[in-house]
Amino acid sequence: MKRSLVACAVACALAFPPVAVAQAPAAPAQARLEQMLAPIALYPDALLSQMLMASTYPGQVAQATHRCALPRGFVAAPLQNEIGAQPLDGSVKSLCAFPAILDRMTQGAAWTQSLGQAFTAQQQQVLDTIQSLRRQARATGHLRSNARMTISTVGNFIDLQPANPRVLYVPTYDPSFVYGRWRWPDLPPYFPAHWSAGVAFVDGFYWGAGVTVEPGRFWGGFDWAHHVARVSL
Repeated sequence: MKRSLVACAVACALAFPPVAVAQAPAAPAQARLEQMLAPIALYPDALLSQMLMASTYPGQVAQATHRCALPRGFVAAPLQNEIGAQPLDGSVKSLCAFPAILDRMTQGAAWTQSLGQAFTAQQQQVLDTIQSLRRQARATGHLRSNARMTISTVGNFIDLQPANPRVLYVPTYDPSFVYGRWRWPDLPPYFPAHWSAGVAFVDGFYWGAGVTVEPGRFWGGFDWAHHVARVSL
């Protein structure tokens, strides 16, 4: 009798093998790239390229945050002349004209470091993701040209440039709104509360005061077709 029970148990085990416990799959790398890039993908190309390159120098970004603090209304060009001799990468120097950007990168040190690591190791995927997010925002109708920024299509790529080449406006926008339905509900866009503290969004965007820039000084952009960011010194 015992042998029959044992034989039956073995037969059942072979016929019905143990069911593996289902585990939630790890979030795809693309989801994390979109989460990380969502709050900056709609920045003007010249500024975004500098942010990506500066993120590979997180220590210098933190240093520049304190060194480049500016009074409200300060004009960028004199500052760029003043910091030209400082031992900082050109991309970090360019961000001294935008102390709020430096402050965000310093307060979000982990985000900045992750951004720099992704840009170093996956530059093509990072730039492709930026373009994907821009197409998504344009499809919702929220990314469009205005008095501050011009949106144009160059080949298959969306190019964002200041409407006035001497004045650059930095948009603050609500990524959970401007991109429409977010396809990674478990990984919402990175957007710390202090980024939007005290601002009123209009159609998902807030535009602060423009910063006067000197064309050709500490600026760059993208060669989208070849997946390259460049800096002009």
